[in-house]
Amino acid sequence: MLLLKCGTDLPTISHWLGHASINTTNRYASADLEMKRQAIARAGVATSVTPTSSWHREKSVIEWLASL
Repeated sequence: MLLLKCGTDLPTISHWLGHASINTTNRYASADLEMKRQAIARAGVATSVTPTSSWHREKSVIEWLASL
C-alpha cells in the first residue's frame, strides 16, 4: 500500500512482489479515502455540479439526497 500511495503503478508492484498475475496484487491493494480524493483532484472532476437541464426537480427527493 505504501508503494501504491507513493504513486507506483500496480503492474510494477506486482512484478516486484513476484506475483504471476496482476489480479493477485490487486486483491491486496485497496484505495483509501485520501487516495480517492487525490485521484478525483488529479482528474479535475467537479465536486459540485449545478444542473442545467430543464427537468423538474422533485423537492422531496433533493431534500432526501441532501440528508444522506
